[in-house]
Amino acid sequence: MIHYFYKQTPSLIHYSTVPVYGAHEDYPLVHDRSGVLLRVGNRSFLLTAVHEMEQWCDVAASLIRDTSSLFVSTGEIAFHLNADRGPETVKLEFENLIFLSQNTLDVAILEVTPATAELLNQKAFVQPADLRILNAPKEGLFVAYGHPFFLGDPGDPHEAPQVVKSPVCWFDTTPADSSSRQGHDAVNHLLFRFPPGLVDPRTGKIPDDAIKGMSGCGIWQVQPNGNNGQLANYAKLVGILHRQYLKDGWIVATSLRCVKETLAMEYPDLAEYVNGIELLVL
Repeated sequence: MIHYFYKQTPSLIHYSTVPVYGAHEDYPLVHDRSGVLLRVGNRSFLLTAVHEMEQWCDVAASLIRDTSSLFVSTGEIAFHLNADRGPETVKLEFENLIFLSQNTLDVAILEVTPATAELLNQKAFVQPADLRILNAPKEGLFVAYGHPFFLGDPGDPHEAPQVVKSPVCWFDTTPADSSSRQGHDAVNHLLFRFPPGLVDPRTGKIPDDAIKGMSGCGIWQVQPNGNNGQLANYAKLVGILHRQYLKDGWIVATSLRCVKETLAMEYPDLAEYVNGIELLVL
């Protein structure tokens, strides 16, 4: 496993990435996916994936189910039980929910209330200037940065310590060969190879749970800091992790083109901000 923790990561990537949890009524929190915080003008959003959101939301109606809640953690832990939760566990309240087709785009754009955004003020919100739309990149250095399940506590919260540990994990990746594209199009999808370090040397295969829990996390274009093996404090968000193909050894991310277009259409007051998002062909 090629993974590094937040002290080796550009600060914007670390502080704008959150683990996403769900809960049904008074049930313990369930680590469900990852997400990226975004602020455009005076509105605040959580970007994540749509797939399997049906367990928490009525996707067709764009509503959180009456019996469900979504949470994020602003720290390195999130407590399972309501009685133990502190200010680092933030229940999300929403102004608007937008779900883009999980079969093709698989992106959720969830607008949180100003009060919720205030509770997240110790985190960082990505700005339009931090976004970049790429067309089928053939070169560059990219990282996927999220909260995989294997870093969490899988035990029964009533018997195990009542805390989910979620330090952020990321791995190096490079664009996949275009011949791997299959049903994915160059306009909306970015393909990246799994790094060699994800292969289990005992089996020669990528574990099934290699990046589960990272769905909805960001794919970031980064830059090396000289030849010292570290990263410069530079980051551009280029995609939202869509799915993994273990057999072929690659992952699919949805480019931010759909985010730009959706925000411009749904929020006319934000058009001046999103129209300036950079388009780059590599």
